[in-house]
Formats: sequence, C-alpha cells, structure tokens
Amino acid sequence: MLSTLSYPGDSSTSTRRTTLVLAALAGLAVPVIATAGPVAAADPINFTVMHTNDFHGNLEPSGSNPGAARVAQRIVDVRAAVGEENTLLLDAGDFMQGTLLSNLRQGLPTVDYYRTIGYDAVTFGNHEFDWGQTVLGDRIAQAEAPATGDETPVEMVVANITQKDSGGECTWTPLAGTTPFEVFTVGTAPNEVQVGVIGVGSVETPYITVASATEGLCFRDPAESIQYYYDDMLAAGSDVIVVLSHNGYTDGGYGYGFEVYGDQTLAAKLNTAGTPADLIIGGHSHTNLRGHRRCAGVLRRPARGPRRLHLRHGKRGRQRGVDVAAGTHRRTQGPGDRRPRHVLCHRPGLPRPHQPADRLRAG
Repeated sequence: MLSTLSYPGDSSTSTRRTTLVLAALAGLAVPVIATAGPVAAADPINFTVMHTNDFHGNLEPSGSNPGAARVAQRIVDVRAAVGEENTLLLDAGDFMQGTLLSNLRQGLPTVDYYRTIGYDAVTFGNHEFDWGQTVLGDRIAQAEAPATGDETPVEMVVANITQKDSGGECTWTPLAGTTPFEVFTVGTAPNEVQVGVIGVGSVETPYITVASATEGLCFRDPAESIQYYYDDMLAAGSDVIVVLSHNGYTDGGYGYGFEVYGDQTLAAKLNTAGTPADLIIGGHSHTNLRGHRRCAGVLRRPARGPRRLHLRHGKRGRQRGVDVAAGTHRRTQGPGDRRPRHVLCHRPGLPRPHQPADRLRAG
C-alpha cells in the first residue's frame, strides 16, 4: 500500500533517481511499500505513495478481507508516521462495484469513503461502467464535489477514455467530468516535489460491459495516451510521473481478437518511446505477486545500490509482504532528458500468508 520514494531536493542542479517500480496488480486492493534511497543530491526529498486497486466496494470486513475501517486505520497510521503532507493516496480502478453494500446505491457509499479518508486520485476500471454513463457521471460529480467538513475531493483521472465526435471519430476530449492527469505538490516548502498522476483504463471495457455503457466513448491505446500528454505533464511542473493503469499485469486480455498488453509491456513501450514513467500502479488482473524480475525495453546496469523495496499486495484489502532489492543509476535532471529508466517488475507467484501491517516497515 505504500511506495516511499526519494527525489533530489534541487531539481535545477541535481540528478534524478531512475527507478520505475511496476507495482504489479496484486489482487483486489493492492497495498505496496517501496523505499527508494537518494541518488546524487544532498537533502533528497522523501515521500510516500499509498495505493490500492480493485477494491470492489469491500467496505465491510469479510473473511480475510479487512474492510474499509482497517484499511483506513493503516492510512491514518502512515500519515501520522511520515506526515500527511508527504503522502499521496491513489487507486488504480474497479473501486465501486462488487459488494451488496456498495451496489445497492450504485457505488455512492464507496465514493463517500474515498472522500472521507482522503484519496487524492483514482482512475477507472471496467466495472466503473457497469451501471451506465449516467450513474458514472453522478459518481464522478460526487467524487470531485467541493470539500466539506469531513470530506475532500477525489480527482478522477483518465487519459485514454475520450469522447467521439458527431461523426463517430475519436477525439482527445476527456470523458466528461474527468481530467487526463493531475499534478500534486508533495512535501512542504522548500522541500517539495511535483508529482504528475495520469490514468489509463482498460481498452477491453467496451467488449466486457453492455454496449450502452460505453456508447460515444473511445478507449485509446494506453501508451499512446500517456505519450500524448507527456509534454503537458512536464510543462505543468511534474518532477515525478506516476501511472495508474487498469490493464493487467501481463499481455493477453479476454480474447477478442485485438492487441491487449499489460503493464510490463506498457513500461517497455514508454521507455522505448523516450517517455518513461517513474511508477506504474496497476490493477485489473488481480495478480498475486511474489518475487521480482527486471523488465522494460531498455535497461542499464545500476551504478549504485542496492536499494530495498518493501512490497505488499493482496486482494480486497488483504495484505501480503515481499521484499525486493533494486539498484539505481545516475541521470541528469532536465526537461528534455527522456532516457530510459531502470525498471523493476514483479512476477506472479503463490500468495504468501497474511502478514500484519505493523510488521512491514521501510528500510
């Protein structure tokens, strides 16, 4: 559920870390911890990304699923430990549909929970469209409504779900009520980092839900969509780019006769195109992960390291732990510098027994 990252403090003169962690799609609410050390700058800025995916409205505890209250307590504990200003809370989609409590009111209670606990941004899974575009529009409006005494807005971000024009052609006009990306300020002045968060939904959504739910919408290629907005994210000041993806861990899909690639391939495509991301948080395939391997189009041998990354993942809020070692190499920071990142991916494997959250700590 956590990715504790490090970024050089002086972006004008320092070097930038170059590790992209593919937080690969573990089950129904992926909690992950990753700790990345400083690269080549004095006074690096550390910040923590907490993230879930495929929550599927699991507000109540059931069996090994902890429920909203326990997940919320974990979030509160982390914010207290590292400072709320040094955290982001993100979700990679399929967060509303799946339980009686959430389904009875078509996702409204889950959106209330996300607003109350303070999610910063969420992207769309295919199940967000199960109740049609009218209901989805209501949930988007609910999520992004102005702050109240005990709730804050949740930014709904998706770059590859766009509107068709009157002739049925795809445009780059975003899905109504959403933005392709948002840039968040993390930290406190003068030690701040601008984190660009962009979302890409499942390209198979029109084929695995009712036709009316996606009528008039295009589900564009994820890598192409990130590349389309890449310069805009940099121009908006992004020091770090995080992708929320709901396309699965591996290539394949449901067999509808067109290319469907997962987040390992997405990382490789972005690297090859010179538009690398720093972190991909994925969902959709509910993959339980154990161990790690390197992936992506172009890799470099680490010049420094290793660093310790602590990863946790599971289903519907269940948490499992795995430790991964990663290295870093130097890269000069600059707006035109798009050299490939050293990418770390995690391979699927047998789930590990439940491990209490307090046993996992950054190191």
